[in-house]
Amino acid sequence: MQRKRFQGAGRVSALTLALCLALSGFSGCGSDKKTEKAAEESVEMSDMEYGATMREDSSLDVPIEYDKRYLNEDELKVLAQYYSAIQNEDTDALAACTVDFYMDYYLDNAYGGLLDASAFLAQQHETIENGTDVTIQKIYISDCKRQEEAGSSIEYLQNMFNELEGDDYCDQHWKDCKTLTVQPVMTDGTNYAEADEANIFLVNLDGSYYVCA
Repeated sequence: MQRKRFQGAGRVSALTLALCLALSGFSGCGSDKKTEKAAEESVEMSDMEYGATMREDSSLDVPIEYDKRYLNEDELKVLAQYYSAIQNEDTDALAACTVDFYMDYYLDNAYGGLLDASAFLAQQHETIENGTDVTIQKIYISDCKRQEEAGSSIEYLQNMFNELEGDDYCDQHWKDCKTLTVQPVMTDGTNYAEADEANIFLVNLDGSYYVCA
């Protein structure tokens, strides 16, 4: 009887040992997952791609949804002013948020000089509304590239500014520029629809911000 009890105890010990090993294995997997999760959570917010901290600012002339790490209050205000000018076909508001010599060049080359600022606004207004009775519900910024990032294409704008205003214009006046991918979201009060995406420049000249579409 003693021998049988000993064998039985041995079996129990073996089962207990196997169970402990199994549990320790599961515990190890859990620890690995926690370690991986901790590593993911340790990534600096500034290192995450655009879109990690999206928010919507409804206090502007036109609400804007954007990644708050990329755009400051003054940049948002001038962008909202630009789209508000289109919405209301307001030439004074357009002049205040765009670069005058750039707009003159754009109108001359894109439209053969056939459109003035007022006609340009009417055309842009019609393009966004697409012939329907809608308003801009918000502007969604799906991407933003700083001027030092690949794909910002700011050389194009800098070369144009220097060509139009003198070779050293950007050296004297250019402070910063961002390239935005924007998409107006339209509403008729009940339904919503997304307009086509467009790339625009948000440029800082002498400390003031302007939109170059």
